[in-house]
Amino acid sequence: MTYWHMQLHPDDKHFGKERDILTQSSIIGLGQWPGGEGQIDQFKTQMEKGDIVLIKRGHQPIALVKVVGDFEYSEIVDQTLDWFPNRRKIEVLEIMEEIRNDFPQPRMTLQRSTNRFTPTYQYIDTWYHKVMHSDFYQNVLKINKIHIDSHKHFKNFTVHFTETNGSPLSIIVLAGINGSGKTTLLEYLAKYDTSPKFKGEDYIDIYLNGKNLSIYRDSNKKKTKGIKELKNKIMYLPATFEGREDLEKKIRRYIDELMFEKDYKASDAYKELQDNINEIFEGLSLNICFHGLNKDKQIFFKNVNEEKFELDQLSTGEKTLLSKVLYLYLSEAKNKIILIDEPELSLHPNWQNRIFKLYEVFAEKNNNQIILATHSPHIIASAGSESVKVLKIENGFVEVIEESNQSYGLEFSKILTDIMGVEHLRPPEIAEKFDEVKKLIISNESNTQRFKQLWDELVHFLGDNDLDLQLLKLDKD
Repeated sequence: MTYWHMQLHPDDKHFGKERDILTQSSIIGLGQWPGGEGQIDQFKTQMEKGDIVLIKRGHQPIALVKVVGDFEYSEIVDQTLDWFPNRRKIEVLEIMEEIRNDFPQPRMTLQRSTNRFTPTYQYIDTWYHKVMHSDFYQNVLKINKIHIDSHKHFKNFTVHFTETNGSPLSIIVLAGINGSGKTTLLEYLAKYDTSPKFKGEDYIDIYLNGKNLSIYRDSNKKKTKGIKELKNKIMYLPATFEGREDLEKKIRRYIDELMFEKDYKASDAYKELQDNINEIFEGLSLNICFHGLNKDKQIFFKNVNEEKFELDQLSTGEKTLLSKVLYLYLSEAKNKIILIDEPELSLHPNWQNRIFKLYEVFAEKNNNQIILATHSPHIIASAGSESVKVLKIENGFVEVIEESNQSYGLEFSKILTDIMGVEHLRPPEIAEKFDEVKKLIISNESNTQRFKQLWDELVHFLGDNDLDLQLLKLDKD
């Protein structure tokens, strides 16, 4: 069985009859067009009975169908189907009822999807397994709730990872300033199934195969329950994780698989990997591309100037993207809980704005629950408020603000002050001058020598066009 995706419409942007054709005629097909000979030949000679085809219109998925007939060429004129004489009979598996525009590959009239690591393959694979109710959706493992009786700065601590309707979240953002317990919580989860040292009683409520279960430990009674359910089900990428060696192994294995198992030429295998990198990081404007392997199987990239360099010579931001994001795409990570500490590390703010979406899409397509620990306003602003759990230290222990203020789309200054509890966005000495100026205005002392001195100092440091000074000037006047 092979996955494909194809456009079914003629050369008409306003065509919208794909659903009718599929449900009433039960066929798919291609027309004849200049440059389309290769795709027509694939449709004729390589597509087979049992193959699965996603019907699309650009980014919009329309239906998932199964090929049930051999290739046919029809010269019979049919007003509803006259633009495609190359045909195959199909069985409709599912029509997409909602209007979505999230299919990752809008281009090409017909394209085969054989690389299980690409977003395109995973999109089709996820939809197919969902329709067929396969084991993929019988292995759902997600955390609903964590309770820690006593662990370092955690005491009688509880946090929920569920939506308002009780369903487990697919992606969670642990937010907070440095030292608020984010990394400690990730490490606690990462070692939960192996760590022999813990105090008191703690448990994790999980959602497994449609059931809610508790994984339980009690040091006083020396008793555990359900620990095996988490065994080998958690991936932890710490802030210091580089994954260079692992990533290089995965790239080599991927190239070998294409060349020796699927008979790709080396140049075609390299192009396939680069196409996948382009697809995964679409919109991030990476200025590098995969070059190839030398005789010693060392991996090389090249830049826009055609200069070759190894993985170690990439910028720290590019290494972070490849060693964390591409690493996941090349890993067997389905149905796992993935913990990622400081995903924003070394990334340009423009990339930080987009990284949350990459992980969100990955979690949805691979049946994951991803937990990010961050203090990046860019990432927090990309997440819905249900997904954001703000940690803070209160009286020496970690507490969680379960219901944070609305985070999605907020300005970064509001995230820092309203969500993360940062008191001042300016240097302390400037903030103190602003506070004193505000008090003098409130007490009608804006004509004093002290006010003039403070105002002149702020203008000297910040300039006349500073927005806060402009607002204070309106209050003063």
